[in-house]
Amino acid sequence: MLGIWMLFATSLYAQNYAGFIDELRTATTDSLMNIDGVEYFLLYENYEDVHFLSLLNDRRERFIIGPAIPADTIYQNGDICARLGCEYLRRPLTSLKHDSMFVENKYPSLFERCETVSPCNFKALDSNNFGFKILVDYPCQTGTQWDFLRNWIVNYVDSFTNMDSFYYEDVYLSSNIDETTLPSAVLHRTHPEAFNLKDLSDGQTVVEYYRDMYMRQVYYLKNLDFYFPLNYLRIFITPRYLSERYVTLFISTNFYAYGAHDLPLERYITFDLKKQQRVTNELLFNSKDIIKVKELLKQVMRESGHDMGDNPLPEAAIMENGIVFSFQPYQIGSYDEGIFHYIIPRDLLQTFVPKDRRGMR
Repeated sequence: MLGIWMLFATSLYAQNYAGFIDELRTATTDSLMNIDGVEYFLLYENYEDVHFLSLLNDRRERFIIGPAIPADTIYQNGDICARLGCEYLRRPLTSLKHDSMFVENKYPSLFERCETVSPCNFKALDSNNFGFKILVDYPCQTGTQWDFLRNWIVNYVDSFTNMDSFYYEDVYLSSNIDETTLPSAVLHRTHPEAFNLKDLSDGQTVVEYYRDMYMRQVYYLKNLDFYFPLNYLRIFITPRYLSERYVTLFISTNFYAYGAHDLPLERYITFDLKKQQRVTNELLFNSKDIIKVKELLKQVMRESGHDMGDNPLPEAAIMENGIVFSFQPYQIGSYDEGIFHYIIPRDLLQTFVPKDRRGMR
């Protein structure tokens, strides 16, 4: 149910459509609010699951809510309330600006918001549901610890936008085309050194680079009449916890390549800026105590009516109010049940943490 962006194509189509309100009334919407005489619609994509929502009104204004469950997105006492992963957020409706993002950049002095989208209605695709969006709160400070974090984010975006992982072998084998005629984006696997960004300091340049690389691949695959071109892809990365030593990123991704449904994923990942490394369970907890952490999580899950089954202990991440563990669709429930986040208070886990990480601040 959770994912990174509602389809950009749908929102752009609604914005530009001459019969704007008529179209909204027939769209897949659950909530209709009338606030001070202005009608607001929660606009979803035409699938059963929901990703980023848009709040639209009859003044042709659009406010992007964020990756939230519809039932958790409500208007209450002048505020819009929504859920982002394991957090429940609320903002005054009056504070939202046209085309503004509900999920704010929590640390604007350390991260800059960088955003890019693709065209969504070009004729190379047989669907105006196509969409692509990257929205990253990108580290903008100098220093080796920030270089480390920038490098990790770039590598993550690179791997997620590189279609080689999905399509390269099939395209190469089925097309019977000499490798020298393949476009540069598809050659990324065999010649990765040609695609290394020389300057990672400018986040907007980074996201636009990966937009262009991805789009070249989409056009190429479409021109081959390849059977399963990706229909849309979303990446959303934003910091949700920061201390002198640690930063935790919330990452929401989603892609759809036809079939029964898309694949939304959400995760929290913590980085140790002091040691410049990703914090794994083996680093966060004493090795001999990981089994005890897992048993504690199982107990918390049973109290909410779920069972971990044969799943390994998810990677832990540090948040303000505890340690979060996340499960993706199908891991502990059906696809329709979505993504689950469980938070265990720090004081219940302190004895399982090495002394140099006690306090986790």
